[in-house]
Amino acid sequence: MSSTMVVHNTERNSGLDLIQLAGRLCLALVFFAAGLSKIPEWASMVAMVQGRGLPQPELLLGAAAALQIVAGAFLLLGWHTRLAALALAGFTIVATVLFHPFWESAPSRFELDFAIFMSNLAVLGGLLFIAGTGGGRHSLDSGPGEG
Repeated sequence: MSSTMVVHNTERNSGLDLIQLAGRLCLALVFFAAGLSKIPEWASMVAMVQGRGLPQPELLLGAAAALQIVAGAFLLLGWHTRLAALALAGFTIVATVLFHPFWESAPSRFELDFAIFMSNLAVLGGLLFIAGTGGGRHSLDSGPGEG
């Protein structure tokens, strides 16, 4: 007797569909909320971007906030889900390397930057998973041949 478990792909696998929906919503809310939170803290966020020596900090910050809000909303709704997940994955890579390079951190910041870097790595994994599998049954993308 084989100990291999087989999961049948049925039309009524609502438990797994709801788990996929919950995971997508969790990731979407992280980005959507982060994008919105930049607005009331604009001046301090611009100073943080300037502190990294990046050009045109207001433009970069505006683009980052817009990407997080729009792609976060797309992910939340499950609309253009794969593209939204890939855009947020790219953003996560760039933001993590630029703002949490634990290998360059002062000893007083090393633990924090390392923890944030590793947490962002986990988020990146979730985004890549969604980019590969799509939005699932409970998404605006779900139609014939999509999901």
